[in-house]
Amino acid sequence: MLSPGGLFFLGVYGGEGVEGLAATDRHDPPRFFSFRTDQDLLAYASKQFEVLDFHVVGAAGEWRFQSLTLVRRL
Repeated sequence: MLSPGGLFFLGVYGGEGVEGLAATDRHDPPRFFSFRTDQDLLAYASKQFEVLDFHVVGAAGEWRFQSLTLVRRL
C-alpha cells in the first residue's frame, strides 16, 4: 500500500526491450526476465505515478540500471 502522495523508488536493469528465459540462466526452475526500454518503463510508470526523476546509472554495454523516483497520484 502506498498512500496518495507517497514516494516510491524503482530500480531495475533494462535497456533492450526483450523478455523471456535467459539461455545462460542456470537457475532451476528457469527464471523469466523482462528488460524494458527507457521509453517503455516510463510509459508504464506514468500510468499510475508522476515521475519525479528518471536517470540511468552505470550505462555500460547493452544493459543499464534504470532509476526512477515516483510519487503516487492523488
